[in-house]
Amino acid sequence: MSEIRYRAYRKKQPGGRHVWGVLRREGRKQNFRTVGEGETARRKAEKLTRELNRMEEMPKNTEDRFLSWHRSGDPLPLDRAVRDYARAAKHTVAVSTATRYRQFAERLVERLGDMDLRRLQKEDVGKFVRAEHADGRGKDPSINACVLLRGTILAALRARDETGRPHMTDDPLPNLTKIARRTATGAWRPSLDDHPSVDAWTVDEAQTLLEIAASEYPHLYGVCLFQASTGCRIGEALAMRWSAIDLDRGEITIRLLKSA
Repeated sequence: MSEIRYRAYRKKQPGGRHVWGVLRREGRKQNFRTVGEGETARRKAEKLTRELNRMEEMPKNTEDRFLSWHRSGDPLPLDRAVRDYARAAKHTVAVSTATRYRQFAERLVERLGDMDLRRLQKEDVGKFVRAEHADGRGKDPSINACVLLRGTILAALRARDETGRPHMTDDPLPNLTKIARRTATGAWRPSLDDHPSVDAWTVDEAQTLLEIAASEYPHLYGVCLFQASTGCRIGEALAMRWSAIDLDRGEITIRLLKSA
């Protein structure tokens, strides 16, 4: 059987356009799968190429072969699948990375159990990420665990059982990683309680400041009085121009407000 290899490839289309995609080579045969145009498509094609080549390098005829116990059409338990993927991947990654893969796999198993991987839903991904946050796990490791889960699905779609059929025929959650990132961004967003409350000066404190400025720093008295009277920031006070002051109407327009 000929070796199968993948590589990111930029292909010229009719009309002079160029698109990025993944070129699959098997002996003299080759097939091109379009990803898209632009820099984002290039990065996606390169990432997909690395993943596909890594799956090809996994053991094919050893006890570590991915999903050697599974038959196409049968339920695919998530716990066995992610552990199998982490174990098979150890042949193609650094030792430290393989260790993290095993840790991610165990956390996925702890949260999601033995559910059928073919039935994975976005609610399951959200449940996992929020549980990681509640347990004090880091944002990036939680996302990386979902990336491992996505890799397991891609490998199951690519790998074949003894009859030559793919272990999974349909992708249950193509945007799994995006869902994980979006959920993590919301879960780890700082709440209002995480920010210190505003400690405004009292009238007596403001009066004391003005008295000190008038007696010891007369050149700053005008700015301090302006801030105390209007509540503006120092940058807004220093940026004031005469054109912003309407003496007839007794109004001042502050144009350089800082966004919240």
